[in-house]
Amino acid sequence: MTISILNPTYTYHFITIVTKRHKHFFGEKLNGNMKYSEVGIIANIIWNEIANNRENLIRDEYIVMPNHIHGILMVNKLIKVNTHLSKDHIKYDRHESYIENIIKLYKSTVKKYTNKFNLEFAWHPNYHSRYIQAESGLIAIRRYIQNNITKWNK
Repeated sequence: MTISILNPTYTYHFITIVTKRHKHFFGEKLNGNMKYSEVGIIANIIWNEIANNRENLIRDEYIVMPNHIHGILMVNKLIKVNTHLSKDHIKYDRHESYIENIIKLYKSTVKKYTNKFNLEFAWHPNYHSRYIQAESGLIAIRRYIQNNITKWNK
């Protein structure tokens, strides 16, 4: 008997967020690992905390690369997404718009801190989100994220 690692209670979303003009704001690859810049440290800390105080969101595998971030976010389908203004003053009506607003909040928070410390930084205006439907897809995306820095050649 095979046990599925996909929890049917959650929707799984593979997120990619890119810096403006693919500039290496987050750091550089050094000896097969990420050497984070100050901006990269900020981006990493804030992504690591993205699910804090959100009972219906779980942060799964992620990596902050020199010019982009890959991450998997899981949204609990059993917890009703708030249709009223949240503490972040964002209205949620569907899981997809919830993810969109989480990403907007993440990007604006990173930008706020880089401005506070007078660090040069800019985001590409969009992001990419792909819904993960199959266990094999989740396994492949987790592996891709885990190996992303070792295969980085830019």
